[in-house]
Amino acid sequence: MTQDHLPLPYQDIRQQEVALLAQARQTLARLPAASPEDRQRIEDMIQHLDQLFTLVVVGEFNSGKSSLINALLQDGYLEVGILPTTARLNVLQYGRVKARRYEGDLLVLTHPSKLLAQMSIVDTPGTNAVLREHEAVARGFIHRSAFDFFVMSATH
Repeated sequence: MTQDHLPLPYQDIRQQEVALLAQARQTLARLPAASPEDRQRIEDMIQHLDQLFTLVVVGEFNSGKSSLINALLQDGYLEVGILPTTARLNVLQYGRVKARRYEGDLLVLTHPSKLLAQMSIVDTPGTNAVLREHEAVARGFIHRSAFDFFVMSATH
């Protein structure tokens, strides 16, 4: 969904967000301690403002993130198991058929769920996992979200 399809009040909010992010970009440019990664995150945020609402599901490995998303979709689409099954970012988007394609490090999954017509859902690798790069992948994506949902096991 692009900004042209947003209701007028939301277009105004989007314009305000772009202006604030532009100010943040200018401030970071003046700070010698600002890293290239910080600057890139600002650019990513501006670029992703035109996308649908993004819900990023994060939490420790094997805490039920994929199971929660399956419940939201009312389908067992995502793999779940005793061992960690999500090794990369899985971006779920609306599509008429269930399909999988790679876009760089992302696995883009399409599903005909009405929920996904309104938002994208991101299934992240678990935090606190044996493979630290899984946690880094999850942390590196969080700034793109409109909303983060942290899942934790009730037994921990």
